[in-house]
Amino acid sequence: MELLEYRKEMKDGKVRLVGTCRSQVHDRVFDLCYEYPEEYEAYVKESPDPFVPPLLVASLIYDEKLKVPFPISKNLFDNLEMVQDIFCNWFPVEARKIFVDALWIKEPELSHSGKGVLAFFSGGVDSFYTLLKSIRNIPTNTPAITHLIYMRGIEVPISDTVGGDQTIIMVKKVAEEAGLPIIIGATNLREQFNLWWADYLCGPGLASVGLSLGKQFSHVLIPGAYSYSHEDMFPESSHPLLDNLWSTEYTRFSHSGAEAHRIDKFAWLVGRDPLALQYLRVCLENKGGPTNCGKCSKCVVAMIALQSIGTLKQCATLPHKFDYRLIKSLHLKDYSDITMLKECRDLAIMENNDPKLTKKLKAYVRKHEIIEGLQLILGERGYEIIISPWRFLKKVLKIGDISSLYP
Repeated sequence: MELLEYRKEMKDGKVRLVGTCRSQVHDRVFDLCYEYPEEYEAYVKESPDPFVPPLLVASLIYDEKLKVPFPISKNLFDNLEMVQDIFCNWFPVEARKIFVDALWIKEPELSHSGKGVLAFFSGGVDSFYTLLKSIRNIPTNTPAITHLIYMRGIEVPISDTVGGDQTIIMVKKVAEEAGLPIIIGATNLREQFNLWWADYLCGPGLASVGLSLGKQFSHVLIPGAYSYSHEDMFPESSHPLLDNLWSTEYTRFSHSGAEAHRIDKFAWLVGRDPLALQYLRVCLENKGGPTNCGKCSKCVVAMIALQSIGTLKQCATLPHKFDYRLIKSLHLKDYSDITMLKECRDLAIMENNDPKLTKKLKAYVRKHEIIEGLQLILGERGYEIIISPWRFLKKVLKIGDISSLYP
């Protein structure tokens, strides 16, 4: 990957930071863009730094040298080797350590006096948790948020977004009630890289947005999805080990919220706060829109958490009556899904507001613990040989779910 040029331009009431890039492997030239309303022109830093995070990770996956023939932050440059080491250890098949051909220059560290603190906000649990910690004056080691930002093209590619205008209206309402300004921007980042978002581009993409506004913000908070617990430390591109490594002399990044499991974020703060209950947006199926489907895994987990603490009926964006059949719709594809289910069970037990919910969750967890045990003993193939006749009988005889057999 090569950054051929970069520029800041004004057009049609917008300010855009544009980097023209070239992929040697794919033999194509493309523009990577960050766009904001023109009133934020003074915030946008005309620098090659914002393009480095996504281009570096793309280079690792595409196995091509990264060339940036412009002076970049020395702090950022010095961290690139560690970023590569982390990605290559996490993804030893997909990622290859590459040569970075770049100039560097140490910029003077800007005074933090009068500089802003930016937090990404989408209306989800993690971003609400980061916001509420700040505006509810909960003790934290990060400075108070001065601005929020919502970027179109981050959750889903802009071309795939449905209902994006309504989402913008919603995040503006939240910002107004929180007493904070919100920047509405857009990027074509996801459309330019055919890479798995969570694994490779989420963290670098958010960092690139923060660096593009480096004239205004000395600190950028990236809301994290998982906790510091060893069960939650999955290899993902937005991670406590990685996010701060994109920092420069003028903008520092912090991975926010990792002190709490996602279920704990509901129980401690988000699920009990009237602002979050009015606007909470968690859905996997909304394609960037403002609504919740009430059926996908994220919606179901949110409803379980709110039902457990007794605030589901107060949430304006989710069904008020919990359908217990939805528990069985949770597809437990990997360790993280099973961990989340166990956290839901533990919260229901602790709060003790809904005995039926607690019983259903305990049974579902027990079912999957038995499945895990059988798979460990028999192996995947042996398990399938044993379970296939049961599946056949269940279908023919219309036997109910075997989870009902577990205490």
